[in-house]
Order: sequence, then structure tokens, then C-alpha cells
Amino acid sequence: MKVKRVIQQALLVCLMLIGMCLFTANAFAATIGQQLTSPEAGWRRYDDTDSRIQYIGTGWTLGSNSN
Repeated sequence: MKVKRVIQQALLVCLMLIGMCLFTANAFAATIGQQLTSPEAGWRRYDDTDSRIQYIGTGWTLGSNSN
């Protein structure tokens, strides 16, 4: 009798987990190549051509560390 109850509870938990995975809302995120028309919540946009922003140096570099 107790084993049957444990199996029922385990089955219920498994069904709930499957339901949560299948029926959850997708993230509303931009994909590669898609334009964001407004900043996401909590973010602020900056104009990268603003004269008050100073770019110092030659840019990004790629280095490797071979020991």
C-alpha cells in the first residue's frame, strides 16, 4: 500500500516537471540579425558616436597564451 502511494507521488512529480518544461513561456529575446527597436527592461542605450565617449587604443586584440 505504501509503495503504491510512493509510485503515485513520483509519477505526479514527473508529470508536473514535464508539464512545466513543455508549457512554459519562451524568452522574448532577440535573435541574431534581429534589430532591437528599444532597450530591454533595466538597460539604457548609449550613442556610440557621441563625442563624449573616448575610444583609447587600437581596438580589440586576440591573444594566445601558449605555455
